[in-house]
Amino acid sequence: MRRKPATPARRVVRLTERDLQVLELLVYRRAETLDFIHQGLFSDCVRKRALNRLGELCAGGILERFDVQTIDAPEPQSVYRLDRRGVAVVRDRCLAGEHLRGRRWNPILRSSSIAHQIATNRVGDILGTQIAPEHLQPAASASEARNRPDAIYLAHGNGRGMRVLVEVDLGHYSRRRLQDKIAAFHDRSDAGALIFVCPPERQAYLEWVAGIQYHGEGDLRNWPIRVFTFDELKHPDTLPERLRPFRFDDEPIRGLDCV
Repeated sequence: MRRKPATPARRVVRLTERDLQVLELLVYRRAETLDFIHQGLFSDCVRKRALNRLGELCAGGILERFDVQTIDAPEPQSVYRLDRRGVAVVRDRCLAGEHLRGRRWNPILRSSSIAHQIATNRVGDILGTQIAPEHLQPAASASEARNRPDAIYLAHGNGRGMRVLVEVDLGHYSRRRLQDKIAAFHDRSDAGALIFVCPPERQAYLEWVAGIQYHGEGDLRNWPIRVFTFDELKHPDTLPERLRPFRFDDEPIRGLDCV
C-alpha cells in the first residue's frame, strides 16, 4: 500500500492585534490589495514590512495571496483573502465572528470573484461611506439571496434618507442577469434607487438594458436607475443630491445599519 505524500506542516504564527484587524477587515471586504492593507493598517511601517507579515500569515494558512488585475492599477496586484485557518481564528477571537455564525455564506471568497469584489470595495471608497456588502445582507429566500445587490448605502434622498442599491458590472453580467437585478430592485419597497457602476465601454449597453432611453424627456437625474463609470463617481458633482451618501466615521459595522 502506497503512502500518501506528507502534507507540508503549516508555520505556527503568533497573532498580534494588528493581525486580527487584518482578518476582520477581510470579513467585511472579503478581499483586499497589499497597498490598501498597508495604507490602512500598516501605515506606521514601510510597505516591505506589511508584505512580509502578510506572507507569514499566508505561510500559516491564515490568508491566501493572489495576483489579480484590479480596476485601480495597470499591473496585477497582490490581493489577500481569508484561508481556512483564518476563518477559524475569526470565529474564535474576533468580534466579526458574529457574521460567520448561523449565516449561509462562504467566508472564503471564490478566486474568480476577487476582481469584482475589489471593484465593489472601491465604489464604497470613492463614495466615502460605509457600504453594506452583499454577503452581509439578510435574505428571506434563496431567490432573494441570489439577487442581492453588490452593496447598499444610505443616501440623502429628498431630505428623508433612502437606501441606494449598487451593482458593479465589469462586463461579466449577461443581459438576463442584469434584468433579474433590475426586477429585484423594483420588487423592493425599501429601496429608492439603483445605480450601476461600470467601465466606460459598458455604460451605453447598461443604459440600454435598464431602458433609460425610453422614459421620455423627464429629468434623468431623478430617474431611479442610473449608470455611472468609476471615473464619473470620482467627481463630486456627478451624483445628484438625492443619491449622495451619508458619511460614516465610525467602525465598519456602523455602516451595516443601512440594511
